[in-house]
Amino acid sequence: MGGDVSQLSHPSGDDLGFSCIRHFIIFNEPDGNWASTNGDYKLWESMAERFLKEMSRYPGLADVDLAGPDAVMDYRNPASEFGTEGWIAQSAADLDSHIGIYDIHAYPGQHYVRSGEFAEELKKLRKAVPEGKKILFGEAGYKYDSPEDTLLMKEYRRRVEGHPFTKGSDCNMLVYDYFYALDMPLFAMEAMNNGFSGAAAWMLDDAMHSNGDSGKTEDIKIWGMWNTVGSEVFGDPSQEELRPWYYTWSMMCRYFPAGTDILDIAREKAEGIHCVAGKKDGRYSIAILNISDSDFNTEVSFPGKLQDASVFCYREEDAANTGTCPEPIETGIRTSKVKDP
Repeated sequence: MGGDVSQLSHPSGDDLGFSCIRHFIIFNEPDGNWASTNGDYKLWESMAERFLKEMSRYPGLADVDLAGPDAVMDYRNPASEFGTEGWIAQSAADLDSHIGIYDIHAYPGQHYVRSGEFAEELKKLRKAVPEGKKILFGEAGYKYDSPEDTLLMKEYRRRVEGHPFTKGSDCNMLVYDYFYALDMPLFAMEAMNNGFSGAAAWMLDDAMHSNGDSGKTEDIKIWGMWNTVGSEVFGDPSQEELRPWYYTWSMMCRYFPAGTDILDIAREKAEGIHCVAGKKDGRYSIAILNISDSDFNTEVSFPGKLQDASVFCYREEDAANTGTCPEPIETGIRTSKVKDP
């Protein structure tokens, strides 16, 4: 362990001038039956304490703390004493002074998110976090294991069969689809509206990982916004094209940057319509998502004047890179009078 911590100290210490490492995760998904901890909370806690003790030997790590518990939402290992909420609460009870930020992973199903169950669970998890601390998603994506997502899983398996560079053991073969470009920002919206402070999408580039990190090109993890070595390694230039969800996730990141205050929204609920609003440096952003089968007209009132606002719209034709996105469809919007909230 000492050697590993010593290596960690280099990029965060004074010798290279970097200060980007703030938090460290000692185990990936320790509640999982695939982890070396196999859901053993006490083992994870003891390793965290040993790790912290070792870190204290290196002055360059004085400002580095832990991120945790890194447990997986909507998953329960029978061998584990706790579910996700329990992992958060227990780590808060035992290690809060050493945890700089709480984090979990989530790969919910489409139905679970669209039905509102996901949002309700987020509220519970947020309450388990100590006051004054933040929680975020260290990994965010979708899996289709639930009975309600049977048709999506059927299509997933169809695409995996005979695939030249994945066996589908750890993939989402539907990242190529328009609906995934709606579901990923919906994930982000639910996180933002329910007290989470961020979400890291899994993942950027198919070329980043193979199953088991084996390096075998016949079983890569297809989760990305593209595959940078589609031509070079896989002989398929089309894999290098930007996938639909790149555009929507990028817009969420651009217009709700770090430090944005998420606003409460008073609205009439409509089936399949979701929204989030934020404010940073005196500027407002609002995202409205329609996952219904019908067009929807809406009126928006802000607690302040709008000046030079722009409207961006992501539609199904944009999924084929034939629409206007990422260019705005309207610019220079102003309001002389808006209603108070």
